[in-house]
Amino acid sequence: MGPSGSQLRAPELEPLDGPCAAGTGFRCFGLRVDLDRSRGTAASRGRLTVPVAVETGGRPEKGYLLALTGGPGQAALPLAQRIRARLGSVDPGYRLVLLDQRGTG
Repeated sequence: MGPSGSQLRAPELEPLDGPCAAGTGFRCFGLRVDLDRSRGTAASRGRLTVPVAVETGGRPEKGYLLALTGGPGQAALPLAQRIRARLGSVDPGYRLVLLDQRGTG
């Protein structure tokens, strides 16, 4: 049996070096996750750094809007500007966070 909920820690975002693939108005991070949490130690399971882009700016009035992005063979972060433009009228007051769930960037 694995650790209980009170023993688990949320992973931390690690700033990525270099320019952010999401472009102006976003800051890029990496979120390290286990490839397989069902068995073995973290070292034996392997880890993946999932790209995350967080919209910059002042404090969001309403909070954060998490968008799970990326698809087979498609990186999500380069589409950040297009996603922001399409959601602009839908989500005023929220700060956009893009999580590239497939890890392709």
